[in-house]
Amino acid sequence: MVRFYMKKLLIIIILSLFVSKSTFAKTIGEGELKLGDNIMQYFWQYIKGKGSKKPGTFVVAIDGSYATYWYCPESRCSVGDEKNYVKMCEVDANIECKVFARSRTIKWKNGINSGKGNLSKINSKQSYDAFKNQMTQLGFYGNNEKTSKKKNKKTSVEKDDSGFVKKIKELNDMYKSGVLTKEEFTKAKEKLLD
Repeated sequence: MVRFYMKKLLIIIILSLFVSKSTFAKTIGEGELKLGDNIMQYFWQYIKGKGSKKPGTFVVAIDGSYATYWYCPESRCSVGDEKNYVKMCEVDANIECKVFARSRTIKWKNGINSGKGNLSKINSKQSYDAFKNQMTQLGFYGNNEKTSKKKNKKTSVEKDDSGFVKKIKELNDMYKSGVLTKEEFTKAKEKLLD
């Protein structure tokens, strides 16, 4: 009889883990997203933290028009109730919201950002200009195509941002098809970001 209840308890625990993982996956944003200057400054404020409080979760409207965030009150804390955070954002923004970042890692997947690894982490000690540059390279800030066309008309020496995006997409395709190993992909992507 005790074995029956233990098995039942074990099954409930395993199922709850699967449900919680799928809930987290549904809260993470995907697709193209451009952040305006005000949301960029707000995200930078979140990244910097406040005193002993560390960034917890940053949630943004899918059109980039609104954002909100939560801090961890301790140095070590769990993600929190992201599903509830998203609902609260949606009430305030009056549009669908998704998780953009956990701690200092951008989780939003847009075809350039994978949502994990060093490329997705934001260093809170870098300058605001370096931060904006990283966000541009990850595809979340600025308008790469229009900017590069304007720059190319003025001078051909300027960096072609649309070519950069194309190269990143080509690398992603080669990695997904198995042509590149994960290590080769990471090295090539880091080289492009430099």
